[in-house]
Parts: sequence; C-alpha cells; structure tokens
Amino acid sequence: MKLLQRATASFLTAMTLAGSAWANTSYTVGIPTADPYTRFENHVAPGEFSDSFNFRLSAPTSGYIWLFARQDAWFGFDQVEDTEGVSLVLVNNRTEREYRAVLFPEAQRTVSLLEPGVMDMVVAGFDPNKSLFLSGDFAAGDYSAFVSGTATGSAGSSYIAKFSFAQPVPEPSSMALMLLGLGAVAWATHARSGQRKPS
Repeated sequence: MKLLQRATASFLTAMTLAGSAWANTSYTVGIPTADPYTRFENHVAPGEFSDSFNFRLSAPTSGYIWLFARQDAWFGFDQVEDTEGVSLVLVNNRTEREYRAVLFPEAQRTVSLLEPGVMDMVVAGFDPNKSLFLSGDFAAGDYSAFVSGTATGSAGSSYIAKFSFAQPVPEPSSMALMLLGLGAVAWATHARSGQRKPS
C-alpha cells in the first residue's frame, strides 16, 4: 500500500513539474506585422500560468495585442477548459514602461454576436466581449508581453494572442540616402563594364 502511495505521489509531483514547465513558456514573436497579424494559439495546463512573448520594434510604430482566453464556453466546454484572472501586460525592456490591456469593449466597442465568425468564437469559449486589448504608439526597442492567469478547467485552458504592428515607413531622408546609394552602385557597375570592353 505504501509503495502505491509513493508511486502516486511521485507521479503527481512529476505531473505538477511538467505542468509548470508547460504553463510558463517564452515565445519569440519575430517581426510582428500589421496585416496579416502574428497569431499564437496556446494550451496551458491546470493552475497558474505566465507566458511571455518577446519581439523587437526597429522604429517607432503603432499597433495592438488582442488576447482571447477561453472562458464560459457553451456546451459544457467551460468544465474542461476555462480561465480566470487573465491579464496582459506589455513591457518596454529598456525603459521598463508598462502597458496594461483592458477589456475589449472598454477599449473599442461591444462586438455583436451577429457579426461574421463571432458566434463560432463565443461557442468555443473565445468571446471578443471578454477579451483583453492593448493598443497605442510604441517607441523602438525590445518588448515582452506577459499573458497570465489561472487555468481552472479539468484540462487546463487555451488562449489566442494576436500581435499586429504597422511596419514603419522610412523617413524621406532615409529614402533619399538609400536611392543615392543604389544610384552609386549602378553607376560603378556601369563604369566597370565600360572599362572592360575591348577598344
């Protein structure tokens, strides 16, 4: 009997450690673009989780992060996968400035169930009206977005994170320098090919 209890305790400890590793993961977003956005759909083990998403903005730009955590799904999905206490915080790693997401309707508008695709999301537990939204103008630099909460379903939970940032448009002076450089390369290539021709 004691052997069985020890084996069960060891198994539960291993599962807890595996769940912790599974639930606290760091991702590299790469270069998020405005269209199409960069999308992650992740599953987290039961219990508390905190995932981070790291990316770099090469120039000041505007954009948003939109987080849909599975919660209160229809047809009993909420017993299997559900999330409580969800938060989304973006940090500029150089200045340590924090940006906190707010409930989507507060940030933008309430989403109607009649809009295309919305009912399917709600049935699956990803209700836009319970999503978190973070938007604004951001300086160039390295950023980390932290998604955290508690997965209360028997199978943990899932969330969808969308990253969308406009590609910075080069300044006119940068464009002029780039065109000047290309012109110089073209002229040098033409001059070399002219020197090689037999007379």
